[in-house]
Amino acid sequence: MIPLDLIMPHLCLPLEPEDIEVLEKADAGDAEAQNELALIFLSNDKPKSAVYWLELAAKQNFADSMSLLSRCYMDGNGVSHDKNVGIMWLAKAAAFGHVIAQAQMQAFERWP
Repeated sequence: MIPLDLIMPHLCLPLEPEDIEVLEKADAGDAEAQNELALIFLSNDKPKSAVYWLELAAKQNFADSMSLLSRCYMDGNGVSHDKNVGIMWLAKAAAFGHVIAQAQMQAFERWP
């Protein structure tokens, strides 16, 4: 692993001390931290970087990341616009108990 001090000057956004802990946990494979890091990237207008971390967390069945990834695909934010992939991630989030995703899927079912 590369020491963080060496890469800090090359990061695409400034990190607060608490963000560094999140980065380290995300790098170690913690899905919740990966999701949190993705939110940091999204809030700093870095959607491609956010999608990278969302995909890692979603592949670990982290429902919040699945829901966010769904939105990215549906909006074409950080990835190519693809409603089918977006709906797939939304359905997976719903299957893993994400309440908002469940409501959104129910709304799709009621659509004519």
